[in-house]
Amino acid sequence: MNTFQWITDEAIYALGWTLAHSLWQIALAGLILTIALPYLQLPQHRYRAAFSTLPAVLGMAVATFLWYYASYQPEVITIQLPAATSAAQVQLVDMPQVTTSGWEQAQDWFEDHHSTFVGIWLTGFVVLLLRMGGGIWYLGYLKGQAVAIPENRVPFAHLVNSMGIRRPVRLLRSTI
Repeated sequence: MNTFQWITDEAIYALGWTLAHSLWQIALAGLILTIALPYLQLPQHRYRAAFSTLPAVLGMAVATFLWYYASYQPEVITIQLPAATSAAQVQLVDMPQVTTSGWEQAQDWFEDHHSTFVGIWLTGFVVLLLRMGGGIWYLGYLKGQAVAIPENRVPFAHLVNSMGIRRPVRLLRSTI
């Protein structure tokens, strides 16, 4: 049984391989973006290209997860015993798995440690999620404590107009 009882073996298998494949997928998306950005002249086009890379990476990760989730095959060992053999006569020997390449050895090692990698990733994800939530809460706290700066003290209206912003904008100063 895996470390996280509430996660199925299929999900751990799929998530482990998704995390491994996401490394090269993100690198590939970054390489494509790095090659494409110099050819995009307008800032709006560069922004759209960079921003669209994020859902593309997410889509690749989801597709990888679904692929591995659907292809999960638990390791099952079937032993045919002669009819006259009793359970006391059976001795199972743990045979080392023979692999032919370093890549296959790395895959086997990674598959043996899926739950560890997934656990580390989930722990990091939760810690960073809590950190981000705390930051958002703190920004709300700062906004609630802020004091409005009169517009006549700062050439703020000119700056807002020059940026083409049509919505009302408040200028605040933090008291902390």
